[in-house]
Amino acid sequence: MEQEIEQWRPNENLLEILVTMGITKNAAEIALYYTGNESADAAATFYFDNPDIEGTSLSVIGGSDDKDVKTSPKDEGDDSSEEDDSKNECVTCKMVFVINSALNMGIGKIAAQVAHASLGLYRNLIHDRNMTEELGAWEEYGEKKIVLKGTNDVHLQELQKLATEKNIHSYLVRDAGRTQIPEGSITVLGLFGEENLVNTVSGKLGLL
Repeated sequence: MEQEIEQWRPNENLLEILVTMGITKNAAEIALYYTGNESADAAATFYFDNPDIEGTSLSVIGGSDDKDVKTSPKDEGDDSSEEDDSKNECVTCKMVFVINSALNMGIGKIAAQVAHASLGLYRNLIHDRNMTEELGAWEEYGEKKIVLKGTNDVHLQELQKLATEKNIHSYLVRDAGRTQIPEGSITVLGLFGEENLVNTVSGKLGLL
């Protein structure tokens, strides 16, 4: 195993994409290693499912001090029952933030707008008693969050409409217009819910 890791090299293009998302180089390399080194999306998902890999190295993974990582049941020979799998799947939730790419916002502006969406969405969720279980599961399993690319304001509004039809919580950010973009511009759509359900709305969008 250690010899295999020594010979392995990450895809530099995928590594760069992951690093620009704010993932450390070390964690990005581990995520690529475990997901076949072929997809930034798969590696990013793996990273958000396994936040504890941040302090791990590939050399440690190859030795006797392996940290537990979450892989798919078919990859790890999972012997758990279908009932257990179904239960775990039901409590897997995530937050998704869809950016209005047409605005060409700077990195700092995007970060601020995502923060607005995150806070606004979370405040709505904690006041909804029906979301207590989902929020608890989300917080327990790493508070998974991912940022995706939307086309324009119309696209974001269409996604929000679809989310509403599916009873997915959403929060649409309209900018105050103090910097970079006009007042009232739709900048980010935030979504929260069971992962499989949220994917029916945002699953085809690319990573930012």
